[in-house]
Formats: sequence, structure tokens, C-alpha cells
Amino acid sequence: MQSTGQSTGQSTEAFRAELLAIRTRWHCKNHPFYRALHDGTLDLRVMGDMMAQHYHHVRRVLPSFAVSYARCPPEHREAAVFFLENLAEEAGILGLHGSDDAQDHMDLILAFCRAAGLTEAAVVGTERLPAWRARTGYYEDVAREEPTVLYLAMLACLEGQEVEINTERTIPGFTRHYGFRRDDPAIRFFTEHAEADAEHSRRQLAIVDRYVTTPELRARALALAETAVKLRWASFNDLYRYGVLRQEDPLPPGVAER
Repeated sequence: MQSTGQSTGQSTEAFRAELLAIRTRWHCKNHPFYRALHDGTLDLRVMGDMMAQHYHHVRRVLPSFAVSYARCPPEHREAAVFFLENLAEEAGILGLHGSDDAQDHMDLILAFCRAAGLTEAAVVGTERLPAWRARTGYYEDVAREEPTVLYLAMLACLEGQEVEINTERTIPGFTRHYGFRRDDPAIRFFTEHAEADAEHSRRQLAIVDRYVTTPELRARALALAETAVKLRWASFNDLYRYGVLRQEDPLPPGVAER
């Protein structure tokens, strides 16, 4: 039975509003990186570099979904099913909304990278930027150490951002400025996630509403989510500094630049 939140001193609606406020406050659609893409001033190769970073992020984060699936207690079966279905979608076993139109999402990433001028070898050999490493490691830590329903609360803030990023920034930018059609296979990663992540976020929040009901769990959920969205913003700071502003970090004597 879903809690009303009365025993926690905060209603379910108030907690959800606070969680979504964190998502909005650190929404990456407002980052200069995505604004430049929307305006057509971002070099498409830099967008490819971003997706190369994402390739390495996804390769490491997906196993954490399996860890969370394995750690779900029997009473949280809905959460376990969510992790399992999400893994199946990402692996190209299950299509969106259970359809037969399934595609390995790593292939979708590589398809866009090729359109942006990167070979598969270049993507695989991409050096991971510091904030991207930190962000990936944080996901892995949360999956191993925190209650699985709190991982879903964190993901709701992250995957929930993807909907507006893609509907308001990437897809309009691609079609207006970079010569892609909306149904172009090269940008299917973005069109599919615009839809899939709306459904994912809805399901994640419903599970969180049901099981994250104590003051302690709610406080922890908010802390985990805020750290995650801050790390995501920081990962785009790295991309923007290196790819757009062409800045380099100070290096020790004798160490060559990348």
C-alpha cells in the first residue's frame, strides 16, 4: 500500500516536488554546451566527442543496473523488473514499450559518432575526462552501497533530464542546423531517448513514491540525487572547456598535453 507520507512529516507530493526541483535546478539543457548545439554554433565533432564519453559511461554503468537488480529485496519486485527491462532495452533485446523494434543502444551511440566524424576505434580509444570518470564511479558506488530504490530516485533526476534535453535542444538543433531529419538513423539515439526516458522517469518516480517514505530515506535520496546532477553538470563543464573553449589544465613539468 502506498504511503501517504503522514508518518514522515512530509507528504509524498512534497517530497516528489523537492526531488524534481533538484532535477530542474541542475538541468543540463541549460548548460552552455547544449545551448550552443541548439543554436547551431557547436562543432558537430564536439557533440561526437560527448557521445564518445557517453559510450564509456554507459559501458560501465549498465553493469550497475545488474547489480541493483540482484540486490533488490523481494518486496521491491517492481524495482527489480524495471532494472531488468531497462537492461534489455539497452542491449537491444526489448524494444521501446515492449515492441519488436529493438536496437542495441551502444550501436546507436556509434552510429551518431560516425556521423560526427569519429570512427569506432576513435570512440573506443577516447580518453575519459575527469568529471566523467567521477560521475561513472558515483553511479557504481550508489548501486553497490545504497538501497536500490534510492538509486531509482537518483536516476529519476538524471533520465528525467533527457526528455527536455532531447525535445528542446538536441533534436531541434540537429534538424535546424546540422542537416539531419528527425527520422535519420544517425540521431535515433536521441529521438528514442526523448520518448523512452519519459517512461523510465515516470516509472522510477512511481516506485520511489511507494517505497521511499521515511524521513531518513527521503533525506538520503535528495542528497544522492543532488550530487548526481551536480556531477553531470561538471561533466559538461569538462566538455565545454576542452571542446569549445579549448582550454587545457595545468600539467606537471615534462608531461605533454593530450
